Amino acid sequence: MANYGRDSGSLRDQIQLRRMQRVDDGKGGQTMEPVIYARPFARIEDLGGREAVIAHALQGIRTMRITIRWQEGISEEDQVVLPDGSEVTITAPPTDPDYRRRWLVLMTSSASVVPGE
Repeated sequence: MANYGRDSGSLRDQIQLRRMQRVDDGKGGQTMEPVIYARPFARIEDLGGREAVIAHALQGIRTMRITIRWQEGISEEDQVVLPDGSEVTITAPPTDPDYRRRWLVLMTSSASVVPGE
């Protein structure tokens, strides 16, 4: 039976999962802020990069596949903070590669502006 290259020993990097939530602003109101809701260990695979023009600026786009143990409730609206502090966006619905609720695969990408000349 295939394990999709994932075993608990390959989950070497701890990431943070966060989403926007309403929090008290200390003045009787509420504001939307990113809140970390999980810190799972993950296998991070860099799938390469490319450049694209987005909003009239040349940007570098890095794509990664992140595998974690199964966890309910992760969505495309969530963000991932990598161990180096950089942030990536989940670009597709999380998938269960073997339909056994053991692993969850997150396809992510990040964009960074390349300074113009």
